[in-house]
Amino acid sequence: SVPKSEVVGESRQRECMVPRQVIMYLAKTRLQMSLAKIGEGVGKRNHTTVLHSVGRIADQLKNDRQLLCDLNAITREAGFAR
Repeated sequence: SVPKSEVVGESRQRECMVPRQVIMYLAKTRLQMSLAKIGEGVGKRNHTTVLHSVGRIADQLKNDRQLLCDLNAITREAGFAR
């Protein structure tokens, strides 16, 4: 669990960056939020940063079974399961 202050902060450490990217991915794919709105919610990031993060997680999901399992667990817990 990563504190919200670190997720929306400027840290580029993997421990903060991956959860931040997952949040952006879920906001875009499950909530259909705009890139600008997502960026605003995660530390006033630019829409291109959000787009990069969403794409990065989508690419990682193709090969990273653990990330896929984690993401599925998060979506179930959050009530986003399809």
